[in-house]
Order: sequence, then structure tokens, then C-alpha cells
Amino acid sequence: MTPGAIPSSGTVNSKLPDLTPAKSLLDGCTLSSGFQGTGAKYDLAAFQVFSNQGDLLGRIFENAAASDSGYLHIYASSAATLKGVASCTARSETLNFDATMTAGWNLLQGTVDPTTNAVRIVNAPAGAQASLDFVKYQDHVLIVPVNKTDLRLKRGDSVNVPVRIFQDGGVSGRIRLTSNVYGLDVTPTEIDLPANVGKQSVTAKRLSTQLSGTALQAQRVDTSLTLTASSNGAAFDGDLIIQATKAGMDVGGGKIGRLALAVPQLGLEAPTKVAPQNMSTEWPVYVYTNEYTGDVRVSVSGLPAGLSVAPKTVSVTPNQSVTVKFTIQPTTTVPVGTYTVTVNAEQVSDGNVTSRRGALTIMPTPVRMVEGTSSMTADNAGNIWYTTTKGMVRQRPDGTYDAFTNPGYGCGDLTAGEDGGIWQQSSPQVRFDAVTGSATVKPDPRGFSGCAGSGMHYDPKGRGWVSYFNIQRLDYATNTVSNVPGAQDDQLLDVDGSHVWGYTQSGGTSQLVSIDADTLTRTTLTLPGINAYLPAFARGGKLWLPKSVPYRLTAYDPAAGKVTSYDVVIDGATVKDFEVVGVDATGRHWLKVSHMDGELYLSEWVLYNPLTAQVEKRVPAIFLSGNGKLSSVSADGTLWVITTDAPDYVPYAYAFKP
Repeated sequence: MTPGAIPSSGTVNSKLPDLTPAKSLLDGCTLSSGFQGTGAKYDLAAFQVFSNQGDLLGRIFENAAASDSGYLHIYASSAATLKGVASCTARSETLNFDATMTAGWNLLQGTVDPTTNAVRIVNAPAGAQASLDFVKYQDHVLIVPVNKTDLRLKRGDSVNVPVRIFQDGGVSGRIRLTSNVYGLDVTPTEIDLPANVGKQSVTAKRLSTQLSGTALQAQRVDTSLTLTASSNGAAFDGDLIIQATKAGMDVGGGKIGRLALAVPQLGLEAPTKVAPQNMSTEWPVYVYTNEYTGDVRVSVSGLPAGLSVAPKTVSVTPNQSVTVKFTIQPTTTVPVGTYTVTVNAEQVSDGNVTSRRGALTIMPTPVRMVEGTSSMTADNAGNIWYTTTKGMVRQRPDGTYDAFTNPGYGCGDLTAGEDGGIWQQSSPQVRFDAVTGSATVKPDPRGFSGCAGSGMHYDPKGRGWVSYFNIQRLDYATNTVSNVPGAQDDQLLDVDGSHVWGYTQSGGTSQLVSIDADTLTRTTLTLPGINAYLPAFARGGKLWLPKSVPYRLTAYDPAAGKVTSYDVVIDGATVKDFEVVGVDATGRHWLKVSHMDGELYLSEWVLYNPLTAQVEKRVPAIFLSGNGKLSSVSADGTLWVITTDAPDYVPYAYAFKP
């Protein structure tokens, strides 16, 4: 038809032209046996509207009442009976004719079979007229697979699907691709479509578009999409749709085919486990079978170098709970640390895999203690002291120990004094020489007797300091007790050489108390920005107050009269979530640092020097169990921790040297 402009009135008069078809609608089609009408050539009228710039704005459809039925103008080069089925596979069309054709233009009626997608074409009823409807195209893309095929995926599987992305109505620029299936990722997620499309179109959901031989094809981008089923995707069985958006707005997409995404029928639990070097540790993994019947192969991946466990296969029935036990036996060549591993439960019959991340902590060879204890302390040389029914035990990091007779009650807390002794705080107090282990009973100058005793500190002269209504000094050499002048609510913090530190409440605010150990002179100090004094560590001429300033380590220097706070910087990042375990003689802090890694809660003990902002040692932190004091930091920076190994309740200790 000769192109003509549409005037502002919207009305245009035109006439279907006489044709001399060089090609026929039946060209390239496979015709059914006995097909009639091959002596003529046929062509189809299609009406289109373009903008002045040449972009296709829409099409004019010859409509009947339903969207799957409409009128068609088909030109015949000569009169003929057109009857039979034409399978035009190159155009993905099946045309079923049963019409009497005259030479020239014929008005026919077509109906789409929703089951076969074939178009049945017959003569229009007598007196029928086509109503011409203009349908404007919107900017649109159509995504079509090169080869339609059913897809079957499991979690973790990927498949490449070649597609053609047609640009309709002039769409260009960057589009984003997603799928309608939860957990099915599309790569690439973004594609750039070329500009200057012009005079391009694809389809509309109308009868005429079934006859694509007459339609202009849209400009297209050929690419391949990778579809990946993530580990947490949901089960799916249905049509897979790739959706396209541009700047957040829907611009189309297309059906790729049918997708069956199978998911495991198992549940899995992999608890965190601690495995010391040179020990055999049983690691239970729990499998919940839900609806699955058959063999399940359970394995562990991501183990540290030098450690392996053999997979295990178990047979299960539905709604069953099965415990699969692995034996972990790390040697000293397996590096100490916490490792995130993956536990996999594979359904052997269909290959579906359920995976769970777990944490495996490799600890150094533990020190087996003589027996459990509720009190312990570390001496200046980095040994641990604790009380047992056999007396006082001094245990070294290599596991060897000495046992000393305890001439006192054998109860009360233990602490390392500044005089070099290990003090038991029951009354009377008992001092053990940290080198020889010899014990000396120190009668309490107050006349007290019994097991109660805690919170005491000992200065370099071997005098005891304790809070009892007020702060008291116990002088064992003269058998005298001295009350420090001041408020009765003074509380003892720590002792450092000739300095005794405490705190008090005055007017609703906390004040630092400084006491001369020899003269008992008491001074109160108000430290700007400090209102919390517990815990406190008097070390190397400074008083460390690690919880006084949120998220920082803080020290008061009495010589300079100055408060300084320090960030905790690990791996170049400022850490705010930490817990102070202890402080050594130089001010180095052992910190427990924790963080979330997905669903895993991971912790480590870090020896941190705030004065130099340096991390000096990092070791895995584990959950400590037992009664009483479970950790201690020695003057030389050795960290001791105690834990009880269930179900035998064997007490173990771990020593971490700086």
C-alpha cells in the first residue's frame, strides 16, 4: 500500500493495492497431504503506523469480537480453493485453511487454537466488515530463547540459555534482568541495548501477529544468559519468565520455557565444634529427613590444611532424625584457628544437596588439669595456680605441674601479689612463694577466720588491701589493721607499687580515690568524662579503666594528671564490640572480639597494645565452662583459660603466650 500521512483529523483514506506477488505465504511451509490451492500465490495485508522519525508506533488490526479471533485480508493471484494445513516451522506457524479464494483481495476470518497455537482460516461470514483498530506500541523489549526447552535444575546448578532480546518501539540503553523464580539468579544482570532502533517492531497479542511472515522484525541483541539456582532457592515448577526493567520501570521480558527447580527434602544442623590438637573429638551432625527416603551422603568441605574426614552414608526414611558422627583428630601441624566449613547432605537418589555452614575451632594441645577448681590465678612467669583437694597446684603451659601442701583452709580466691607471692584470700591468708612453692600462714590482723575471702590485693611489701566498710590495709609483719580515712563507701580497685586505687560516690557522681600505700593519705579526683571505674587494672604506672569510655580503652596517668583513650584497631578497622579479659604489666590488653559471619557467631582472643595500636597475638576464643574464675592474664602477658569438657567433665586449660 502506498504510504500516506495521517492528518490531524485522524482519518485517512487508502486502498489495498493490486499485487503481483513474487513470493507466497506458503513458501517454505510443509503442506499436508492433498493440500489444495498451490496453483496461486498468496500474500497478507498488515497495517502499520510510524512516527516521523521512523519508529513503529503501532499496528492496525482487523478485529472480530475476541482477541484470539479476527479478520484477515489475503490476496490471491488467481481464484482457488485453499484447503489444508501449512506447517511453516521457520516462522513457528501452523495455518489451517478451509476457504474459497477469488482473484484479488479476500476477507477471511482467522481463529487461534489456544492448545496448538495453530490459526484456522475460513471465509468471513456474508456481509462481514472488519473494524480497524489502532494499537499503539509502548517501549518494550521481548526476550525469546533461541531454542525452547524444558529446564531442570538443582540448588547450586547453572545453565546457559542463548536468547534474543528484541527492541520494540525504540527501547535503548541499559536494562536490568531478573527472573520470576525466587533464588534463581540471572547473569548478566544488566545489558546495554543499542540506540537508533527505528522502524522496528515485534509482536502484539493479536491474531495478525501469528502470521509473522508479514511483520517487521525488531532489532535484536543476541546474548546468552546464565541461570544459577542459589543455595536457598525455593522449589519451583512452572513457566520461567525473564523480566526486564529500565530505571526501575517494567519494560517487558519473555517466557524462556518451563523450569523445574528441585530442592532438597532434608534438614541439617551442624553445631560449632572445638577440636584440640592431639586429641580425638567427636563432631555430631544432625540430619532431619522430612519426606526423603533413601541414602544420604554426609560430607564436610572447607577443612583446614592437614585435616580431613571421610564422608559417611546413611539410609533414612521420612520424618526421621539421624545423627552422623565425625571424628576430628587434628595434629600439631593443623593450624590453630576458627574455620568456617560447609557440611553437605546429598540425597544419593537424585543428587539434591542440603548444605549448612558451620564453625570448627582448632585449639592448641590442652593442658589437662589435676582437677576442677573455682579459683585460679597466673603468676609473673606465666604459670597457673589453683587449689585442689590435693593442695595447691602450680601448672606450667607445657602441662607439667607441682603440688604443694596447703596449710590453710584451702579455700577463698587466689591472686598474684605485687610482692611475688600467690595469695589465698581465706582467713587466715596463706602466701605461696611463686618460685619455691613454700607456704606461709598469715593470720588476719582483724582476727577473722573462715573460707570467705575475695577482692584482696597485695602491695610490694606484702601488705593486704581490702574493702570492708572502707578500704583497709592489713600489715602482717606488725599484725595491725589500718582504716584508710574517708567515706565508708570507698571501694578498692587495684594496687600498683605505692599507689592504691579505689573509687567512691559523692553527690551522685563517681570519683577516683588515690591512696599512698605507706602514709594512707587519701585524695579524690574527678576525671572528666569518666563515671565508671569497674573493671580497673593498675599496671606500669597507669590505671586502665577500659569500660569508662564506650568503645575505647582508657587510661589515667597520675604522673601527667591526664586521661587518654584509645581506639581498638584490628585489620585496619576500628572495633567497638570487644570485652576486656585482662591486662598485663605493660598495659597490653587481652580482648575478646566477636562478629557475625552470616548465621555464625565467631570470636577470638586478641592481645592488643593500645599504646602502639598493634595486635600482638590472635587466637580463637571458645565458650568457657566451669565454676568460678575461668580466665587469668599474667604479668608477662600469658592468657590462661579454663573449660570443662562434657560429658566427662575433665577440666582443661589453654595457655597462650604473647
